[in-house]
Amino acid sequence: DINAISDFYQDFAVTIEQSWITGCAGWGIDFGAGQSPGLYRLEQSIVSNNAGGGIRSSTGQCEIISNLIAYNGTYNGYGGLFFDTVEGPQFVAKVEQNEFQDNYSWHIHMVRSRGMEIRQNRFLSATYAQNQGGPYQSGSSIMRPYVHVNLGSGAGNEVWSLIAEHNYHRSLTGPNPTTASVIAYAASTASLSSAHPVHMRYNDFGPMPLDGVTQNSSGMTKYSGFSGTGAEIIDP
Repeated sequence: DINAISDFYQDFAVTIEQSWITGCAGWGIDFGAGQSPGLYRLEQSIVSNNAGGGIRSSTGQCEIISNLIAYNGTYNGYGGLFFDTVEGPQFVAKVEQNEFQDNYSWHIHMVRSRGMEIRQNRFLSATYAQNQGGPYQSGSSIMRPYVHVNLGSGAGNEVWSLIAEHNYHRSLTGPNPTTASVIAYAASTASLSSAHPVHMRYNDFGPMPLDGVTQNSSGMTKYSGFSGTGAEIIDP
């Protein structure tokens, strides 16, 4: 009975675990009502090959822990995990110990959030023969995705007090070197606030300098758009 604390008929405290969610024409999981608190948990599941995108969440206080989120989104600009805004910002969501691989435009994109934590995830990109579909191609100039984590997209899409730490970022190309562009963390400067700085700590980008083969594309950028925002960046 949730009448005393929230809206009628709201999904509340839903747990999804050890599931395989694949082949959807839209989103694999869509918490799209914007109701808060949602308090849902996704754990030890596979969310892959969903054409619309992997997971869309418009409710806060969720936990997404120890999942494989891969190959989601086709040609529509979406990707792995999308924190959307309907009624307001996402609050205190936790994303930990997941594997994100080869989602289409990005692995995580957040639009308006407060106090989100992104910890100990592995983010992988790979070089492809074509921008839209196609097989892997070693040494290609096309990297998918070319952004691992995207923070906001303008003045109305604030990303405040994010903590992103101890994440591992890698781009794969095979035996041939690549200079394909790939950004680990891309921020819209207008989305960040010096009064509520984001904290980027001890994220792993492999041994420097990046050579385009053994670890990462030599075209990798660790942090883009963070200048002058009050962000705390502790680079290992």
